Amino acid sequence: MAEIEIRDGSLVVWLRGWDGVWALRRRIAVPLVHVGGADVAPPDAARRPDGLRLGGTSWPGKIVAGTYWRPGERTFWCVRDPAQTITVELRHERYARLVLQVADPPAAVASIRRALAGASAREAALASLVGAGRRSEADGGLGLKAQAKPTKSLRD
Repeated sequence: MAEIEIRDGSLVVWLRGWDGVWALRRRIAVPLVHVGGADVAPPDAARRPDGLRLGGTSWPGKIVAGTYWRPGERTFWCVRDPAQTITVELRHERYARLVLQVADPPAAVASIRRALAGASAREAALASLVGAGRRSEADGGLGLKAQAKPTKSLRD
């Protein structure tokens, strides 16, 4: 079972115990700006991955764990109980999607969505700060805020 935490602007997935062994990974960290969204996966959708297994474990009806590839995307899976599965969509990362079994899927999805909303608010605030510092027509488009007074040197 995967444990999800939000730390320092990143989504961190921990695979504890045998799950890390089966999946050949213990940890996956993704910057929140690369997370596209998260949803509770329907149990039938989380039963079997599409594509070729590149590393990991697959025991039909018991466990699907590891990296799966099909042309154009890689997907990471760690699922033993499809009823407790979420999907996390990624952008500009090694994996296009994470399919993970978690203890409480609705709570995990809500946590990720809250973090994404907070990250979006921080990005908007940063953009407004950057926009406020842009060149204005009042200063002739030079980007100058105010002229500094010349300072006296010790020689004067």
